[in-house]
Amino acid sequence: MPRLAAVLPLLCLCLGVGVLAAPLPGNPEFLQNNLEFSRKIASEAEELRDMMCERHRLCKAEELTLIREQLGLHVTSLDQCHSDTFSLEGCFSQVRSGLRDFRSLALTLPAGTALTLRMDIGDLLTNVQEEMESRGINPLNYPSHGVTVPKYPSTFHEQAGAFLILSDLQNFMRRVQRALTLLQRM
Repeated sequence: MPRLAAVLPLLCLCLGVGVLAAPLPGNPEFLQNNLEFSRKIASEAEELRDMMCERHRLCKAEELTLIREQLGLHVTSLDQCHSDTFSLEGCFSQVRSGLRDFRSLALTLPAGTALTLRMDIGDLLTNVQEEMESRGINPLNYPSHGVTVPKYPSTFHEQAGAFLILSDLQNFMRRVQRALTLLQRM
């Protein structure tokens, strides 16, 4: 019995530290709804990108590297959402920052065809911000890449820029889906 009395405080201390170090439980409804929402946005981006491919023969983002540089388009990072470097605050902050960037970039997309996409990006951004508030997560300031609406010197640049933005958005949303899936497992 004396050994148990000596071990009990240590056991309580270890359990307490484990509870404090545990990640905040995720809101299953937020995670599931926004996993579906991110799939919808990725699908919309893919559909619009495929339309750009069909209409303007812009089909490979890799071939547009020079245009990407000229327009100042950057790929948004989600490195804080990977399982080996995961940080709850960092992941949510990077998703929030990326959605803000894409909301701005979506303003340059063809008006009629991208209206739903712009609204969906804004709605997902709102959902993420509300979830951060409900979890008490203070956003970390990940600087956007100075995203401004690109100036298009020609119609070709405008078309290529739209294709690149849609390709990047589709890839970003797939990474958001992986992040939400990771959060579901926590």
